[in-house]
Order: sequence, then C-alpha cells, then structure tokens
Amino acid sequence: MVYFRKAEVTKSNDPNRVGAPLNYNPENSYTIWNRYEFRDGPPKGMAIGAGFRHSDAARMSGDRQNIIEIPSFTVFDLMISKRFVLAGRNVKAQLNVKNLTDKLYREGSDGFFAPKRGFFLSLGTRF
Repeated sequence: MVYFRKAEVTKSNDPNRVGAPLNYNPENSYTIWNRYEFRDGPPKGMAIGAGFRHSDAARMSGDRQNIIEIPSFTVFDLMISKRFVLAGRNVKAQLNVKNLTDKLYREGSDGFFAPKRGFFLSLGTRF
C-alpha cells in the first residue's frame, strides 16, 4: 500500500511551482493479490489466483488554476494455471484475465484510458 500525506513541489526553477501538488499522486493506492497451488489430489499442479488494484482519485495536473481529477478506480484480475508434462518436458499453461469487470478507467499521470478486459494465455517451459 502506498500512502501520500503530502506530495508537492519543494524546489523549482519556477517559484510559482513551489508548493504546488505533484501530478497524479493519489492519496492511497494498493494492490492485493493471492495465489493458491494445489499440491495433492486430482487438481495437483493447478493454481488459482485473484487480486485487485485500487487507486484513489488524483489530480492530472499540478497546475493550481487547472484542476482536472482522475476518478478513483478498482480493477479485478484472475489467474488459473496448470503444470504438466508434455513430450518429456515440464510445462506450465496459464490464463490471466486482467480488468475482469471491463471497467473503463484512466490511470497514470498522462490520463490515458487503461486497457479494457484482456485475456492472456501463456505456455512455458525451461531449457
């Protein structure tokens, strides 16, 4: 968890900027993620995970005259994976779902829209 009590310009070549708020510094932002891997029984080698990211509302600009705020948001993510042997190699297949609820939100100091719901499938091994 990140918590800012005060985020402002303390030194600048422009004296008007001193004391101005920094761009995109939400008061609170945090990510919580948990993963569980099955070690016994039929689901052995399978793992599931879930988590979320949250950010409080934040100013897009440090300009005191131009106050534009990015609203707060919470985004949920899921993951499921399975380890197995393929052609004599240990392999892991994994599916991630980012932004599960397909929430439209802006993030970052540039205020661009974040990606909509995404599905990511990966297959990996070690050599």
